[in-house]
Amino acid sequence: MPRSRILFTVPADAGRISDVLGEAGATVDDREGMDHDEIAAHLASVPGETVEAIVEDDDPLTPIHDVAGLLDGTGCAYFGVVDAFQERSRGMRVLGRLLLDPDGSGNRIEKPIPWEHGEPDLDARTLEAAGMERAEAKRVDEVFRARLDARPRTATPRP
Repeated sequence: MPRSRILFTVPADAGRISDVLGEAGATVDDREGMDHDEIAAHLASVPGETVEAIVEDDDPLTPIHDVAGLLDGTGCAYFGVVDAFQERSRGMRVLGRLLLDPDGSGNRIEKPIPWEHGEPDLDARTLEAAGMERAEAKRVDEVFRARLDARPRTATPRP
């Protein structure tokens, strides 16, 4: 099943973000099976910190696109990737996507990721596949890798 991932800084008011993630059945910070209220409580407990959300769905683009839209204008940085997938109802191939605001400035970068790239990840390789220059891709990767490494983790490792 296609999936999407987004690493983002939690804004002071994350209520609408928890609505989107709860409806999508997202895994947040490696915590699977959280309902809407649990996601809302978790996000409310970590304002200003960086969290990761993963959505596995037939349409993985919509929830992550919606979360990025809610983050735009909040001053919160995000880095999201969406797998390429085939829309079942029309059989249409949908390219993977990169959604990025590396510094929370509100200047979203949204680019397709070619099918040939394979499964996108939150890394410099994916940024380069989406057309970012190597030096900039490495810089963004280092910033978000530090945020990913610093975020709270559960005791159960991700598969």
